[in-house]
Amino acid sequence: MEGIGKEIDPARAAGESIGIEIFSDLVRQELSRTLFKRITTEGRENEFYQASFKEMIQNGTRFHIVETTEFAAMEIDSIEDLRKAWARYQG
Repeated sequence: MEGIGKEIDPARAAGESIGIEIFSDLVRQELSRTLFKRITTEGRENEFYQASFKEMIQNGTRFHIVETTEFAAMEIDSIEDLRKAWARYQG
């Protein structure tokens, strides 16, 4: 894996998060610790949550992806994303 985050060129990406995640209890606890540290200790209040995933991966946490291409779902962060979603929906 090259990396994870908003800075990855979409043409080189293996996929895009649609913002739906499921975690085991152990990973949820690790995510809580990582977020707490990054927000309270390091003052990183306005960053994408994928930055915490990236740190967790670097520390050995394993994440698995689920292919959602067959479903009508995508992340919408901007008006351009909304236009793309609407165009997909319209067929």
